[in-house]
Amino acid sequence: MYINSHQSHETLCQESFRRKKETKEVKSPSERGLCYISHIPHGFFEEEIKLYFSQFGKVTHVYIPKNREGKMKGYGYVEFEVDKVAQIAAESMNNYLMFKRLLKVKYIRNGGKKWRYLKNKENSRPIALRNRDQFVKEQNKTKSPSEETRLVKKQRRSLRRLHADLSKLGIDFEFQVDSDVPQLETESA
Repeated sequence: MYINSHQSHETLCQESFRRKKETKEVKSPSERGLCYISHIPHGFFEEEIKLYFSQFGKVTHVYIPKNREGKMKGYGYVEFEVDKVAQIAAESMNNYLMFKRLLKVKYIRNGGKKWRYLKNKENSRPIALRNRDQFVKEQNKTKSPSEETRLVKKQRRSLRRLHADLSKLGIDFEFQVDSDVPQLETESA
C-alpha cells in the first residue's frame, strides 16, 4: 500500500482496521468448545485459569461458581473460540497435577447441559435458585377460596396420616393447627 500525499496516516489506519474487522470471523456458540474443570485448587482463580488455558488457544469465557461467602466451589467451565482446541486442552490437562491436586478436565459437546451458563452472563444464576424463586412466587400468590379449601383438605389429610402412623408406633401426640384456618363444612372424620 502506497501513501499518497492526499491520504494521511490516520485514514490508512482506519482503513486497515475496517478491513480487519470485515475479515474477522465471529464464531457462534455452536462452533465454540467448552471444558468442564473439577478439583480446582485454591489460588487458581478466573484470571489464572484464563491465562493458563490460553496456551492452547483463545479463551472466550471462564465461569467458576462460588458459594454465598464468595469462595470457589472447586469446579468451573472454560470456553474456547474453537471446538478442536477445547478437545485438545481437555485431553492434555486431564489428570494434571497442580498444587498437589489432580486437575480433572472433560470436554463438553455443544449440546451439553452446562452450556447454558456461558450463553449470557445474566442467565448464569444457577437453575436451582431460579426454580426456588418461581416456587416462592407460586406459594405466595393470593389463592381463590376453592384453592384454599383444597390445600386445607390436603394438609389435614396429611396430619391425620401422620397421627395414625405415630399412634401405630405407640406415640400419643396431638398436633396443634393454626386457628385462622377456615373450618370445612364437609369434613369427614
